[in-house]
Amino acid sequence: MIARQAARLLAAHLEQPLEVWPAFDVGRVPFAIYDEREIVYLNHPSPPAEKPSLHAATRMEIGGVEAAIVPANFVKDEAGLVSLAYHEAFHVYQEDGGFEPGPGFDFFAALAYYPELDADYLALCMLEESIYNSATRPLEEKSAVLAAAIRARRSILSRNEGARLLDDYSERNEGTASYVEHRVAREIFGKSYPQVSGGSNRVRAYVTGAALGRLLDDLGVSWKRRVESGMTPSDVLLDVFTDEVDLDSYDLISLRRIAHENVRKLRSEVEHALTEAFSAGALIIVLPPHVEVRRAFNPQHITSLGDGKLVYRGLRIDLPNGFANLSGNVLALEDLPAGTLTFPVFDYELKDGHLLASGPEVEIELRPVIKEKDHTYRLLTAAKP
Repeated sequence: MIARQAARLLAAHLEQPLEVWPAFDVGRVPFAIYDEREIVYLNHPSPPAEKPSLHAATRMEIGGVEAAIVPANFVKDEAGLVSLAYHEAFHVYQEDGGFEPGPGFDFFAALAYYPELDADYLALCMLEESIYNSATRPLEEKSAVLAAAIRARRSILSRNEGARLLDDYSERNEGTASYVEHRVAREIFGKSYPQVSGGSNRVRAYVTGAALGRLLDDLGVSWKRRVESGMTPSDVLLDVFTDEVDLDSYDLISLRRIAHENVRKLRSEVEHALTEAFSAGALIIVLPPHVEVRRAFNPQHITSLGDGKLVYRGLRIDLPNGFANLSGNVLALEDLPAGTLTFPVFDYELKDGHLLASGPEVEIELRPVIKEKDHTYRLLTAAKP
């Protein structure tokens, strides 16, 4: 879909928007709908003359206001377009509520310690999936089991404060936006609610948060204002269902066996992919401390090793010093404690303090850069304009 077509379809829907959340008016949210050629603005009070650099479905400040960013080529049809637009518009709405994690929270530092390769954590996630997706268990039983599983899962998350904060933030932020998205798809276009899945990575919060919101609706629990005050949907559920539940009676023991084998295979696959990617050598970029780094990536194509390292398949980073853009075919390793990004070696050059590369898989423009040793370069503090 191209931007102009998408903008026309979305504008028509915004004339009679669906009410899915108290005080959220999607018809008042500024939008930037873009494709490879142009950007079309809706509801924007001051569209900028200069074309901003857009690379993902997100929210960002454009022309002095927060706008929902919708990539037209991300969607296949009208249902996908409108649902995605509501999702990103809700993120704009969240800016003024209690959805944010608070000052000092470092999303990527927390993500790098998220326990997605912890087998016990994965087993609890798998148990939650089976309970959410059960069509036969009574609502009260489902809710009580889910509450017990969430408590057990949180005990693992709490081993790292950042990981626990990230899980809460993901559920409160992405889970509620997905709740809005899924209701739009269902109530406007007749789409089925998605099954809960996602393994143990933080992306699971998109669909589990949405499913938990619907569960609370079915229970008749008032939860949306409480989430806006800083709670998570899980917090609300745990307030209602406080009894202990024997999770082993819900097949947790066998799920642990499956999870241990799945984690062993996944870790082996990631290690093999890294070894293969860097077999011909590696380019290492040492990032300057305390510099803002903006990352654009596919949430489905990132793996936390749980020890401060993140593995990406496809990544774009933007800094005051320039950018590095890797296609989805390129593996990258970020070591947060060391402050390094490692890529496979490719054709590049260092010229007058500029690290440059240009190709179909990798583009880099960074400065000022100094060479420390073979294939290792340090990015210095931001260059003056």
